[in-house]
Amino acid sequence: MVVVNKRTKRLQLVQSRIIPVADTSDLLYMLLWGRVKSGKTGFACSGPKPIMLMAERGQMTVRQRRSLQVFPVNPDGRPRPVRWKDTYDFLYYLRYGEHDRETVVIDTMSALVRAGLRFINKDEEARDDARAPGITDQRTWGRLAVLVTEFMEEAEEICANRGMHLIYTAQERRLNEEQSESLGVNFVPDFSPAIRSFVTEKPSILARTFLENEEDESDDIEVSESEKLRFGMTF
Repeated sequence: MVVVNKRTKRLQLVQSRIIPVADTSDLLYMLLWGRVKSGKTGFACSGPKPIMLMAERGQMTVRQRRSLQVFPVNPDGRPRPVRWKDTYDFLYYLRYGEHDRETVVIDTMSALVRAGLRFINKDEEARDDARAPGITDQRTWGRLAVLVTEFMEEAEEICANRGMHLIYTAQERRLNEEQSESLGVNFVPDFSPAIRSFVTEKPSILARTFLENEEDESDDIEVSESEKLRFGMTF
């Protein structure tokens, strides 16, 4: 009887963790990268009730989205440069705040990583008077990887628990010929290799925005006033 009861309880426990695939979470977890003005921010903020952590200025392209909320801003309502400590306030609000947000946008993760690097460099310089400003060594890159990892893991956990979509945007980097042959791609998200490996591993969807005429080697897109750019996306 005891053996049967244990077996029954274990089967009930296992069965409680089996559900139809249609009943699984349909929350979006996405990394979207591309060149400047290729539609990243507009797409990311098109989700329901979005809130955006502005790591760089880009809100002018989405000002018409009345449901969008942005952070951080000064008391007068003007956006200000992001500091790494702002990320702690942002995540704290998402976790504990009384809000109705359904889509979290980090725009861009490339800029946020640079903010993290500045934060670490300042901390290292404060600890070591002899340290030259702006020096990035192996220890710095290691701390940065931990910082970014912890941020992404906490953001993922908060969004999963509160039922919010999570979208990161990133700038892109064109690889040189040797790198392209090695990796089999011409464009990658603009991160250091170690950071890029983790950032691209976590999201369930990876996508890249592009412009129809971007086969030109130039980074500058010159079009007449009457010509309309056509945008696209690959997954």
